[in-house]
Amino acid sequence: MSTACTPAAVAERLTEAADVLRRLRVIIGPRGIRSSWPDVVQAGWGAGWEMDGHGAFRFRETRLRPAAPVGAEIDRMDEALDWLRWIEGEATRKVVWARACGVRWALLGQQMGRSREWCRLLQQAGLKTICRRLQEGAEGRADIGAR
Repeated sequence: MSTACTPAAVAERLTEAADVLRRLRVIIGPRGIRSSWPDVVQAGWGAGWEMDGHGAFRFRETRLRPAAPVGAEIDRMDEALDWLRWIEGEATRKVVWARACGVRWALLGQQMGRSREWCRLLQQAGLKTICRRLQEGAEGRADIGAR
């Protein structure tokens, strides 16, 4: 491993994995009625503009979808998700993954029925376990900082 494995680097990789998982476009169930005809262009010069109740135009806020992840990002996500199996104890695994997903400490402590400090210590223990396994040369050993 070219860079030293630190709990912060592992936490960053797990956060990246959670982001990639969030951006995957997974459709569960039937897709509904589809047509082979092209979509109708509904906006020309006024794309993003709409008329308000007073007859004036205003810009309509549009919500953009995040870009779909590329193959290398999905491979890195799979590798990082495998690391979670190395953590002993379901509570520790849940805390590490919840923090990677961005769950706040207060909410996490509330869900676990413990204090925020207990959750923080549990997360640090889980991240150190992953670091130790990576440094021992277990499967999944890759450069943590490589992108």
